[in-house]
Amino acid sequence: MFSKFVIASLVGLGLGIGVGSVPVLQDHLHWNIWVFVPISGLVLGMLFGWVQFTCSSLLNLRVSTRIAFAFGLVSALAYLGTDLGQYLTLTVAVSEPTEVLSGQTPIRQLISFPEYLRLEYGSRFIKTGTFGNEDVGYQLGQVGTTVTIVVDFLACFLVAFATALVMDDTFPWCQACNRYQCKTTSTKILFADEDRLYDVLDKTTELLLEQSDHVKVNAYLDLVAAEQYLVKPGDATQILSVTNYACNQCDNKTMVGKVLVKTGKNFSEAKDLDFMLSGTS
Repeated sequence: MFSKFVIASLVGLGLGIGVGSVPVLQDHLHWNIWVFVPISGLVLGMLFGWVQFTCSSLLNLRVSTRIAFAFGLVSALAYLGTDLGQYLTLTVAVSEPTEVLSGQTPIRQLISFPEYLRLEYGSRFIKTGTFGNEDVGYQLGQVGTTVTIVVDFLACFLVAFATALVMDDTFPWCQACNRYQCKTTSTKILFADEDRLYDVLDKTTELLLEQSDHVKVNAYLDLVAAEQYLVKPGDATQILSVTNYACNQCDNKTMVGKVLVKTGKNFSEAKDLDFMLSGTS
């Protein structure tokens, strides 16, 4: 198990260095809105968490809470790896070229990585506008910059941790084969009549309890979907979402049903109406 975790972690770290090596992304590695809203940390944390979970799935490694926490820490290191990728690829113009230094010289030939980090994290310039061809703004200062950096890395860690946990909760685990089941089909049925929804849920529950047959339950829900086809999205007040998963190695299957209820302009999950069917039928 440890070797699988190491492989997934190395992929995450390599991805971080790779992201930092892309020139078009280098100006956005520590992008914040309103100074302290870490957009880059949130986006990269989600990316690193998803990639490490995907690697774990391919390696048949179950992502427990402890492993998800470790992936969060690795993601924070991968975020630092973006700075390393930038350091390895960034070039600066040398005003007086020599035999050793050309006009465009890699910055790694001029300063060490720790020195580069001190410059990068020293004091950030916050742009507030432009005047002519020049940017207008102010220096955030050492303390303010340190706070934004901490918030960046903390956001990356927390989002990666949460992403790995959510992915583990989303995909059922096949105990017989020690692997995640794959998503096969997904159906969304719209309802404008609450009574009709409860009739469908009652019938579905009856089929689940009496027969536990994936084929028959799916056939019934397909029939309901055909009946509810004319309900327009704007008229829907409830949504029944049914997702089927299957193991690639055996006959184990899992059906997950969730009900979304409209509250105001948005839909929220009614967890007390959720249902699940697992088995080989």
